[in-house]
Amino acid sequence: MDIPCRKPHFVVRIVLAVAVVIAFLLTTIFVAVSAGTDPNDWLGKWVAASESERGNFVCTKPPPCGTWKLFEGKCWTSNEDSSWRLQFGDSPHRRLSTPETPSRAQADCQYNPNLLHRHDATANLAEIDNPAQDKYAYDLCTKADTITLSEVKYCFFGLKGWTTPRSDSSNPANWKWAGDSTSTYRNWLSRDQHDEPADGGKTSVSWMTPSLKDEIVSGAFWGLLIIIFYLILVCSCCSSNSLLVWCGVTNKNKCCLVSGASLDGVMCGFLLDAAVGNIRDSNVGGILTNIVLGALFLTGSIMGCLQCGPVGLMEVSARTAPPPVVVGQPVEVDTNK
Repeated sequence: MDIPCRKPHFVVRIVLAVAVVIAFLLTTIFVAVSAGTDPNDWLGKWVAASESERGNFVCTKPPPCGTWKLFEGKCWTSNEDSSWRLQFGDSPHRRLSTPETPSRAQADCQYNPNLLHRHDATANLAEIDNPAQDKYAYDLCTKADTITLSEVKYCFFGLKGWTTPRSDSSNPANWKWAGDSTSTYRNWLSRDQHDEPADGGKTSVSWMTPSLKDEIVSGAFWGLLIIIFYLILVCSCCSSNSLLVWCGVTNKNKCCLVSGASLDGVMCGFLLDAAVGNIRDSNVGGILTNIVLGALFLTGSIMGCLQCGPVGLMEVSARTAPPPVVVGQPVEVDTNK
């Protein structure tokens, strides 16, 4: 009895090995390119943030400035700046120096206890018109007389995102200033294959602060460890499964084929699960890589299952076959006796 799919199974193992090598090389190149980026270059760039996040913030308004600081024809302050605390003194609103959500920060910018209704409609979260104002506001929010910077990841200003029936805030065109400024200046973060704004569910904006950068770098480190584990697992399973198939087919060993087919099935499930995770992250390369590898492992598992039955029958037949008949030499008879 011949073993079915013998040559096609070997072809599948070879194709799988080639695909794993290609995936290993592409992943290595991607990691090497990503590692060449200096995270310090991200500082001061703009990133989309959720409305539920809390952070420091910068406000602007037209003159007269009062206790606020004048720069390029605008009045500026930060909730961590001394000018902010001078405005509120020891009043109950001293709490405004604590981190706030973007919507609360906008309300805090417009609060003025010196006005009749304590509301200044001319003030807003900062509107930024050029690189000089961008740097000034970032420094004001992250360096000037800070109290809680080491604990705060975000530092908000006045750009807001919105959604339409056909688009969302992941479209850079769907962002406008809280004070209806027509400024078209933008300084979105662009790193590796990630361009802000990337998440359509985020409608506020923050500068990339040192604390936020450190969190992203830490997450990238753990992501690198996961990638290394992924590559080791795929490469080792591809090699060991192929050895099991070779053992099962050449030695007609059902145990090897069953083990190989089982491990192929497990790897197929693992890779399809990884593909689902890449769909969530919109990683097209990861989706295609995991689907192709998963399909090859699944094909190997199916072929291994098809071969298990015939190989098992061969083993049973070999064990139950009658012993061979030993034919002796003819005996010479002496007829003279």
